[in-house]
Amino acid sequence: MFEPLIWDNGMLKILDQTRLPDEVFWICCKTYEDVASCIKEMKIRGAPAIGIAGGYGVAMADDKEKAIEVLKNTRPTGRDLFYTLERMKNSDCNPLDLAKQIHQELKERNRKIGEYGLSLLYDGISILTHCNAGSLACCGIGTALAPIYLAHSKGMDIKVFVTETRPRCQGARLTMYELSQAKIPATLIADTMVGYVMKNRLVDLVLVGADRIARNGDIANKIGTYQIAILADYHKIPFYCLAPTSTIDLNIEDGSQIIIEERDKNELGYNFDCLNPAFDITPNLLIAGIITEKGIYSRNPNF
Repeated sequence: MFEPLIWDNGMLKILDQTRLPDEVFWICCKTYEDVASCIKEMKIRGAPAIGIAGGYGVAMADDKEKAIEVLKNTRPTGRDLFYTLERMKNSDCNPLDLAKQIHQELKERNRKIGEYGLSLLYDGISILTHCNAGSLACCGIGTALAPIYLAHSKGMDIKVFVTETRPRCQGARLTMYELSQAKIPATLIADTMVGYVMKNRLVDLVLVGADRIARNGDIANKIGTYQIAILADYHKIPFYCLAPTSTIDLNIEDGSQIIIEERDKNELGYNFDCLNPAFDITPNLLIAGIITEKGIYSRNPNF
């Protein structure tokens, strides 16, 4: 497992995830502007990890209010960044101490998420996951990958299918890298192969993370999650979302109110007019359950 963020003698070291798996390169952030740039350019990504980075960014600032304003305008969809910034804004604690506390809390939450998720797994199970919701995205043992890591540590026989996750290929570049380093059996598939592997009964369970969860249990996750949920529902394969409670936005009634980030069209790699939303919304009726550090919630949980 990996630690994507390290606080070291007054600066935040961020593992540049745009260079993985070919190169391990650390960016040394000395100001909140450096951190904001890393978030915006997806050097650090994954809603929980972005939230932690934002906390350290505020801790480095002389002007806390200005830093919060800059950081909250980096990426709009993920809830964890705003959760952290709200805590940093409303607390009288030492900012660095609070950032470190939030970082440690997240690791502990992820461990509990993994333990609850582990109850769904059994010897011989085949799991499909989309994008990257492991240690690189979430710190600790991740969220959607947390039960997989725990199952592997207990010697369980598990297999993982990983979607490529176009256009930035976080599944191919990051999740496959994580799982291969952990020696967990994993097979990469193109995003368009999900229906094929499900129809041929190669998948028993779907585990994904989330960037924001509405009060009714609708989730925003990496683009492509919605169609995977539809296919899972059609093939009667359980589809679970795993995320810390810091990802839940109680101020949003349902997924229609979640802002979807539009990325640069050039990310698709073609010089044409392109549509490039970073996330989509999966309605709660397609979700078997949402797993947080507090337990497993059924669909339409009304948190």
